Amino acid sequence: MDAEPESPFYIKPRLNWDLITWGLKFWRASTQRHVERSAPLLRDLSLASRKLYAGLAEQEDFGLVKKGLLMLCKTQHGLDEEAVTAEKARAWASQPRSWTPEPRPRWTPP
Repeated sequence: MDAEPESPFYIKPRLNWDLITWGLKFWRASTQRHVERSAPLLRDLSLASRKLYAGLAEQEDFGLVKKGLLMLCKTQHGLDEEAVTAEKARAWASQPRSWTPEPRPRWTPP
């Protein structure tokens, strides 16, 4: 867990049993193996989300732009890590997809 309050992922430290339990589970699950097992599902969810946004953009113009992904890095080390991640993403992108979202009824606000 990041200790920077300005971080996009910050949890205020406090003595709370549920938070401590969650933190330990999160820490134990934070492994390279878990990342590699989860990557195909996260890829598929991302692609499904992109497809849904494209469908929404066909119904209502909200300025959707499809130009890829931009990663900004403060350090050379960060850039090197992103390059490795990009190579893995290319490899995962070429794997067959194992998950297809089920069609859902269109939601209309009350």
